[in-house]
Amino acid sequence: MAGLLPRKAKTEEHGTPRSIFNPLNVEFGFTLDAAASDKNHKCPKYYTKAQDGTKQSWASETVFCNPPYNVNDLLKFTQKGVFEARKNWVTSVFLVPVKSDQEWWHLLWNDTTVCVEYRWIRGRVKYEGNDNSAGFPSVIIVIEPKI
Repeated sequence: MAGLLPRKAKTEEHGTPRSIFNPLNVEFGFTLDAAASDKNHKCPKYYTKAQDGTKQSWASETVFCNPPYNVNDLLKFTQKGVFEARKNWVTSVFLVPVKSDQEWWHLLWNDTTVCVEYRWIRGRVKYEGNDNSAGFPSVIIVIEPKI
């Protein structure tokens, strides 16, 4: 039975592969990496875990965000994306695990105050700093102001 238990991740940080980031950056022109580290940031301007990107302004930015994958951070960061789209007309793009059983997923799915687009990733992502592909599916979520 032990073989059927889910693997526990060694870290909540999953470095974004350039193969995913670069085409999105060409499309959106990111100015801020909202959840990064000094080692894995993809934009010159970024917020670390200590700075907590959910407590910083995203105004006048085009945001890329690959947040920690625990349920609380996924909720906080996606709510921040919705808030910034409504208040400051910010576009934010998230690389997140498919967690369709969690509250944050349903809040986004049912939010009619912003535009939410899901871009499904075929196969499993191989995150930077990880020798193996993820044990879960991932998705790109674009949150934009409703015009």
